[in-house]
Amino acid sequence: MFKHLTGDTAIVRKNGVFRTCDLYSYKGQLFVKYGAGFIRLNSDGGSSVDTVRLDMLVYDGPLYKDRFGRLCVEPSEGLIALQVNVEGLITTLSIEGPTK
Repeated sequence: MFKHLTGDTAIVRKNGVFRTCDLYSYKGQLFVKYGAGFIRLNSDGGSSVDTVRLDMLVYDGPLYKDRFGRLCVEPSEGLIALQVNVEGLITTLSIEGPTK
């Protein structure tokens, strides 16, 4: 079952047309509601539909990518931690230690 991530959204574009979409999770992966279906999002801005690209992500929660680059919202072995910066772009999470 797709689980609605209340308050979290994404802006996707298809052939120059931008659309605000609600975010959903399914089996730990991140999707947008698009028309009557759902599209899986990738960390490189792509998606499971060739012509649909992720333009901005507004998500407040843990974010990971799997070895195929698919965005995930639940931790699991082998996933890389990511973060969404203030511009809504996805970057690798960098943890900095104290400076000497």
